[in-house]
Amino acid sequence: MNAEFHYYSIYALALEAGFPESDANLLAGSSQYVDNAMLPFVVQADGERIELIVTQNYLFWNDEVRRGIYLPFHFIPGNEGMPSPNRLDGAGNRFNVVPNGILVRQNLIAALLSRNLYRIGIALHSFADSWAHQNFSGLVEDWNDLGQSGGSLGLPAAGHLHAFSSPDQIGKIWNDPRLDARQCRIDNNARFIEAAGKIYRYLCIYMKKSFADEELVLDKLAGIWRSPSTDERLADYVINYRMSPWSATAWTHAAGIVAPDSAFSGMQGYDKLAWLKSQVKSSLGATDAALNVKGGPEFFQSALYHWNQAAIVQQKEMQKLYAKEGLLV
Repeated sequence: MNAEFHYYSIYALALEAGFPESDANLLAGSSQYVDNAMLPFVVQADGERIELIVTQNYLFWNDEVRRGIYLPFHFIPGNEGMPSPNRLDGAGNRFNVVPNGILVRQNLIAALLSRNLYRIGIALHSFADSWAHQNFSGLVEDWNDLGQSGGSLGLPAAGHLHAFSSPDQIGKIWNDPRLDARQCRIDNNARFIEAAGKIYRYLCIYMKKSFADEELVLDKLAGIWRSPSTDERLADYVINYRMSPWSATAWTHAAGIVAPDSAFSGMQGYDKLAWLKSQVKSSLGATDAALNVKGGPEFFQSALYHWNQAAIVQQKEMQKLYAKEGLLV
């Protein structure tokens, strides 16, 4: 999913569930920032050196990215491994992402019990992704091979790279040739409204509020999603819910981080040719070195710092869980 769900829809659902506006904003920002933490910042602040965690990488699919980014945050395995009745080959895979899967659900419940809004927002991102990324894994393997759609460009069968951004877009209808005739036509809105319903229930329970109005809440959200224009939909969220628009660099600026504008170019999001570009860069011997930046005196009280600490917790907890479940690769 992209910012339209991870930020705007989460923001709307939090408001509907009774969160104060400031908390809803923090929850939504924490959810979306998982996709924007792509830069290896090393912050010098108040005499300390803080390495900011990277939770998204559209370029490389190596062991470090798989273990530190994709499995802990975006492709949490369903851990079932049973033969899939929807796949044409009937195969099973313990790393296959399952909507509302056991492990991603455990992670969300642990976050809710922590009552740390940053951690809850991060966990909501992973939970929502279990709908968008279903039937894919966070590994480079044949399981993710969609054939000519991505293979013709020489892209590896990594995550949903062969499908480009299709699984993440609100309003998108696309085809998954690995699935049988009844399942291969994917309507993202149908998947996403189911995810929104589950999330709304969790948020209402957290706020000790009834979710008897769930149908009305989801109908309102689905109404926005019916517009074919992304710009119109984003305007509708802001107007209907009186929410602040998303800014990918707001947290870094608020933390007093001083860096050239070019340093933030990597936070612009998905590019279907990014992997190919990265391979050219790698072949020339270039690497993505850490960016040493200065943080202001407000850094350790900033949303960015607290989000970073919460993201480190989820990464470590998921890696512990994977070790326990025999899912470390």
